[in-house]
Amino acid sequence: MYIGVIILLNIPFVQQKTAAYVSHQLSILLNTSVSVEKINLGLLNRIVVDNIALKDQSATDLLKVTRLSAKFEILPLLNGKISINSIQLFGFNISLNKANRNSKANYQFIIDALTPTNKTSKKNNNLDLRINSILIRRGKLSYDILSESTTPGKFNPSHIKLHNIIANISLKSLHNDSINASIKRLSLDEQSGLSLRKLTLKVLANDKKMTVENFKLELANTQIKTNQIEMSYNSFEDFNDFGNKVNFALSILPSRITFKDISPIVTSLAHFKESIELEMKLKGTINQLDIPFLSIKGSEHLKLNSSLSFQYLLDPENTYLYGKLDNLFIDSKGFDFITRNMSDTYLGIKPILNRLGNISFSGEVSGYYSDLVTYGLFKTDLGSFNTDLKLSGNKETHALSYSGEIKTIDFSLGKLINNSLVGQTSLNFIVNGYHPKMQYPTINIKGLISKIEYKQYKYENINLDGEYKAGGYNGKIALNDPNGNVLLKGEFSPYNKIPNFNFTALISKIKPHNLNLSSKYSETEFSLNINANFHGKSINDLSGEVSVDSFICKSATKDFYIPEIKISASNEDKNKKIKINSSFIKGTILGQYSYETIGNSITNILKKHLSSLAPSTTNSQEKKSENNFNFDIHIYNTDILPILLDIPLNINSHSTIKGYVDDKMSRTRLEAYFPKLKYDNFNIESGVLICDNQGDQISAQIRFTNIRDNKNAINFSLDSKAKNDTLYTTLNWGNNSKNTYGGKLSAVTKFTRKINEVSQESNIATQIEIKATDVILNDTLWKIHPSIIKLESQKIEINNFYFSHKNQYIHINGSASKNESDTLKMQLRDINIDYVFDVVNLQGLDFKGKASGNAYITKTMKTPNMKADLSVKQFRFNNGIIGDMNITGNWDEKNEGIFLDAKIQEPNKSKTTVSGYIYPLKPKSGLDLYINAQNTNLKFMEHYVQSIISDIKGKGSGNVHLFGTFKALNIEGKVKPDATLKINLLNTYFAVKDSIEMKADQFSFNNIPISDLEGHNGSLNGTIKHQNFKNMHYNLEFKANNLLVMNTKENNSAPFYGTIYATGNALLNGNPEAKYRCSSRYKQKQ
Repeated sequence: MYIGVIILLNIPFVQQKTAAYVSHQLSILLNTSVSVEKINLGLLNRIVVDNIALKDQSATDLLKVTRLSAKFEILPLLNGKISINSIQLFGFNISLNKANRNSKANYQFIIDALTPTNKTSKKNNNLDLRINSILIRRGKLSYDILSESTTPGKFNPSHIKLHNIIANISLKSLHNDSINASIKRLSLDEQSGLSLRKLTLKVLANDKKMTVENFKLELANTQIKTNQIEMSYNSFEDFNDFGNKVNFALSILPSRITFKDISPIVTSLAHFKESIELEMKLKGTINQLDIPFLSIKGSEHLKLNSSLSFQYLLDPENTYLYGKLDNLFIDSKGFDFITRNMSDTYLGIKPILNRLGNISFSGEVSGYYSDLVTYGLFKTDLGSFNTDLKLSGNKETHALSYSGEIKTIDFSLGKLINNSLVGQTSLNFIVNGYHPKMQYPTINIKGLISKIEYKQYKYENINLDGEYKAGGYNGKIALNDPNGNVLLKGEFSPYNKIPNFNFTALISKIKPHNLNLSSKYSETEFSLNINANFHGKSINDLSGEVSVDSFICKSATKDFYIPEIKISASNEDKNKKIKINSSFIKGTILGQYSYETIGNSITNILKKHLSSLAPSTTNSQEKKSENNFNFDIHIYNTDILPILLDIPLNINSHSTIKGYVDDKMSRTRLEAYFPKLKYDNFNIESGVLICDNQGDQISAQIRFTNIRDNKNAINFSLDSKAKNDTLYTTLNWGNNSKNTYGGKLSAVTKFTRKINEVSQESNIATQIEIKATDVILNDTLWKIHPSIIKLESQKIEINNFYFSHKNQYIHINGSASKNESDTLKMQLRDINIDYVFDVVNLQGLDFKGKASGNAYITKTMKTPNMKADLSVKQFRFNNGIIGDMNITGNWDEKNEGIFLDAKIQEPNKSKTTVSGYIYPLKPKSGLDLYINAQNTNLKFMEHYVQSIISDIKGKGSGNVHLFGTFKALNIEGKVKPDATLKINLLNTYFAVKDSIEMKADQFSFNNIPISDLEGHNGSLNGTIKHQNFKNMHYNLEFKANNLLVMNTKENNSAPFYGTIYATGNALLNGNPEAKYRCSSRYKQKQ
């Protein structure tokens, strides 16, 4: 009969009728359209159903199956057991959906139809099911909540579409109270890009416990595997409350995780292409979860070892966390690993992270997600930080609050910020902060910087107490240091709609030199108070006032006090106004002005008359200027400038600077008057400067009188005018001394801007036409002959410059450029070198003589090369004749000086050689000369010691080093004189014939023999100390044998006088300002 049924069901007609019958009955049962194309009952208990289709109640496809086949055993059915050898499900497509989150799913009607309606009748069904193999191929499954929007490329639980579903599942046994099953393979892909390559596991469970073995999960580049997973529960009903009632324990074995694999779920991980290693242990329930071990590694450069525990994990608002971080380690390569995996535009890590070196953290964290407390120790290569912080978050506003304490000791802050001036710091801050989303945070900081090093000075005890809010700071900073006190308090709000600054600074006894803030200001301290209250969007519209009062400067040489300096800025009737008021300077600027375009105003005026000199700009580069303002400045003294700014400018009379700038009329004017002015050693009286551009030209007049050290005066007058790219200049000067110096220099300078046809770069060509004029030097008439000087494209050309008096002359001709073949030659014949030194007015140096010879200059515009070969007749140094000199010299680019080698001799009397450097350029300007003297005239030394010793006559031999700046020369060496000299205080001449030792600050006499001019003998021991030949102090001990030690007349400068011949010892101590002391044990003969 069985075989007959099999044969019958294999007849196509019967198969079709059977399929139609089943389709009809299922359609009635489910109240929807169900179709089955064919049912084939094969031998060996096998049934095959082809092309099953099921629609939902909206007539939309719910299920389609290409083939469903099953092979089962009949005999176990007789015993109430279901034993299926295999089930094959090929080519299925399941489409599940619901209209919105609250509506019924489109498959709900199937559940309702299959649910028993008689709930009161219960049967004791003992389930006994076995399915050896379930094979699934080419499967698709979709689930959609139709009301929800889609998110292409991102996993969306409201729109799940699985495809390529492949599975091999085995259900060894399924009873009411136990299960034995395994997933030999499960793989699938989701439309977002999420791909499950392989899932395997085996599960054994009864109504008390469950064991999962051989768990292994593989994604594209991820492999997770565990040891045996254990679960325990009271009954299967506990799974209805899985988070609280099902206990589990598992260990994730060392596994490889690549976060890019889950980037469809967490899109920010899309670039995390490299893997990390994860290992962890878990136990407990979901809501009482304990993770006693967690290890994360990113190669050897990123490591985390910790333990965690969670309570109420399924209730995020009440989840409690406790974690202990045994060690979090990361170095620069670890930061590099994270950075390149978190960004699609990797440009390397920030240098500041590199400088931190190896970083580790150990500590604890506890609390709720919205209220966490963490404390621990950060260690870096630059130092360590202790932290104790509380972090609080607001889920609704996404704001973060934090409070706590941060400490560090000897942290290398300078290395962190890459500033060699900053050293180590130690601090302790208490911080309270509130950071709303997309807004400036509010941070209260209170604490102590107990140490911070800056410029190798250690500042201590800096107190901070303030609030950072809306991008600004309001509070105070206080420094209490042995080398100065500072209290800064007030409000700084640079990010307000209109930035505002309102603060007070109290600065007391600051010593910049001691603080290493400046190499200047030795033994100088400053005190001042600053009150500032101003606002404005930019420097051009600032309004307010800055006041400095009680400014005190105390130095070793002078004290200085300024009662008040007040600077105010305001806007009045569309005009801006800046006013400065103090005891030493007053001034006002009034009108319309922009600091950024004042330079443009001057340039635009310059363009009208000297267009070639004006910078060439394109229209896009030009800034329109609309300045129209006047200025009026009154200067009463500048005593503070040399001390404060190291500017050697001294004005002690009422001086004025006035003028205006008017862009609309293209006019400007400057008037300056300086009754008395001194810059460095250059004294000026009756200085006047007037510059304006009336008419079609710019004109300027400068008048002043230069007062020399010898009280002689030279009057200077400079007149110039500029128009049509031509500058006309006339300089007149003359003195009022016994020997006349004066003359006139006149020149016409033409400017032309040329364009290089190849590079299209522009350069200025300059031609200076020197006019014929006369010059008087020391009552001698000299002539300046006509000549032309050209400058163009890094080349200078001088055409026959000639300055002469009879047979004396300077002649310059040739050219110099970066081309080595170009040479500029200067010829000298009997030129008085004292003219040159009179002009430059060098202190401590007086050279005289007549120079002849040649000098050559090449490569002027690149690396200058200068060579000279000169002879000087009757060379005198500080009015002492040294002899005839032959000198060679050349420019040393590296040392920025002229290296010279000179040989000087008086025939049959002396020989002197000099070698070393002359430095003509500031700030190095000075000498570094080594002198070898053989019977050299010592008269030149008189200039340096004339306050104590004078009328030096004689020769000396030895080696001397003359060095220092022109203002502060020094001399070292050892000289054996054969000379006579006068000690001014005693008005007595002595002959000296033994060695004198000279150091940088003193002359030493070591029991040298001396005699008076009458032949009486004695000895001298002691020192003359000085500071660059100033502030001299002598300490001299005489031993005498009937020696003439004093020969003075009555005068007001000494309390005693007379002529003394003495035998014995005497000590003479004092300074040239007549502060002296004398003690003696003499036998006197008057």
